[in-house]
Amino acid sequence: MMIGGLYFGTGGHFWYLFLDKKFPGTKPNIILKKLGCEAMFGPPYVSLCCLIVKLCEGKSFQTSIKELKSNFNYILAVSVIYLNLKLSLIA
Repeated sequence: MMIGGLYFGTGGHFWYLFLDKKFPGTKPNIILKKLGCEAMFGPPYVSLCCLIVKLCEGKSFQTSIKELKSNFNYILAVSVIYLNLKLSLIA
């Protein structure tokens, strides 16, 4: 639990600081750019977290990658749903 908090907390913090510096402002086009970056960043970020968890469970790297590949469609689907929800809130 602590590893997950450190991973998501610090990674997310610095990711959003980067986005705010790269795309300053709150105009709709800026928000769409930030959401687009978030949509591209999310699946690899979550996938790495899943890989770390599987390795901490004692699974081999090859087994972890195999399980990650089988679950990647779900990770991608959640990211798309999240993006759609965010877009509906700003529309």
